[in-house]
Amino acid sequence: MNTKMIRRAAFAVPMGVLLGVAGLAASGALSAPAGASATTPTTTSLTSSLNPSTYGSSVTFTAHVASTPPVTPPVPPPVTGTVTFSYNGAAISGCTSVTLIASQATCTTSTLPVGTDVVTAKYSGSATPSSGTVKQAVDKATPTITWATPAPITYPTALSGAQLDATASVAGTLTYSPPSGTVLPAGTQTLSVVFTPSTTTNYASTSATVALVVNPRPAIVTHTTVTASPNPSTAGATVTFTATVSPATAGGTVTFGGAGTSNCANEVLSPNHQATCKTSTLPVGTDVVTAFYSGQSTFDASSGSVTERVIAKTVTPKLPTVTSVTPSSGGAHDVVTITGTGFEPHMTVVYFGGRQAPHIDVVSGTEVTCWSPVRTGTVDVTVKTPMGTSAVNAADRFTYVPPTVTSVVPRGGGNRAFVTVTGTSFISGDTVRFGGKLAPHVDVVSANEITVDSPFGIPGASVYVTVRAPGTGTTSLVTPDDTFTYNA
Repeated sequence: MNTKMIRRAAFAVPMGVLLGVAGLAASGALSAPAGASATTPTTTSLTSSLNPSTYGSSVTFTAHVASTPPVTPPVPPPVTGTVTFSYNGAAISGCTSVTLIASQATCTTSTLPVGTDVVTAKYSGSATPSSGTVKQAVDKATPTITWATPAPITYPTALSGAQLDATASVAGTLTYSPPSGTVLPAGTQTLSVVFTPSTTTNYASTSATVALVVNPRPAIVTHTTVTASPNPSTAGATVTFTATVSPATAGGTVTFGGAGTSNCANEVLSPNHQATCKTSTLPVGTDVVTAFYSGQSTFDASSGSVTERVIAKTVTPKLPTVTSVTPSSGGAHDVVTITGTGFEPHMTVVYFGGRQAPHIDVVSGTEVTCWSPVRTGTVDVTVKTPMGTSAVNAADRFTYVPPTVTSVVPRGGGNRAFVTVTGTSFISGDTVRFGGKLAPHVDVVSANEITVDSPFGIPGASVYVTVRAPGTGTTSLVTPDDTFTYNA
């Protein structure tokens, strides 16, 4: 046994290991290994106690350094030295030149930045240097919000700093919902806050909620009064009911009850603490209308009534009226259009100066057409319905125009000559005279043409041809254009 080798090993390994090796050597079971030298290969592995971690949390990194035995049997020679820890190439404070103890070195830190950090452990010492790495994921830290449940408040107390008093573990902004100044209704309400850190690189936004009890304020007695306008009213007229609720701070709705008020439910109080109901369907007689105030929050419900007297409406017969006659002049049997009001189908009669017109057609309640009956002069056109007869006025006049003769063709001939008379306002029943003698075979072709046979006349005599309307006595005026000369 080489005692010098044993002595050298004593300087490199702990006493317990040396005694164990010496015992084995004395028994001849094992030869003691040599200590690690500068040429002894090493491997360094690195582990994390918490991966991923959050910003600011403590993480311990452990480096394990082992030598690779050069001979068989594989008993690793002991390694001594130090380990330096770094992240992303920068040294970790307090973790440089950490002494190996039983082949291990540790580094505890809470300063790693957010993100994926490459942590490196570099060994140097009695053996060949080596290093190991680990990728450490560092998440943003969530700040802690401290917010005690606020004491109950009474409606209508507005929110203030007494309730909105949350604090955060880091600097930042607290945004409350609902905000300060809000008046919450009675009941258990939820308050919430969103915290935004000043440094968003390392800290995430977070939120918190608390419950706030809002007690109702003591009940307030209300009074409701109702007025009606007009009162009394006439059946079918619009009546306005106005409900006034006091005190003026009361809010809510009013529902009107009573005959004819079914369309007046849940009318919202206006800023002047009033609600209205308009109706035109109240029954005739004495009607009681009641306004029911719903109450709100701490305002008690209340009601009020008013008595409305509704008088039956007096029906006045509505006579027909005549507003225009078109055309306003012409002859008998012309088609005339009468406009006005109150015309009734199958129950309307038209009169021209008291004479009933034929062929009446009621187009609508405001228009009637008919034929002008045989009359003379200017007459009033009146309309009669079951409601009565229209009053005469300047717009209902119709003027009868006598027929006119504008030409006679031929202008001469013998007895029983076929003659065509042209002119205006010709109607069926017209008679034609040649110098006072009635012409036979009169045919009223149109309002502008009549054909006749000339009566017997004195040879060489020149006579006027005239047209006379039936029953009116109106005869066309003579002109040089209406002469007929008998053959000599």
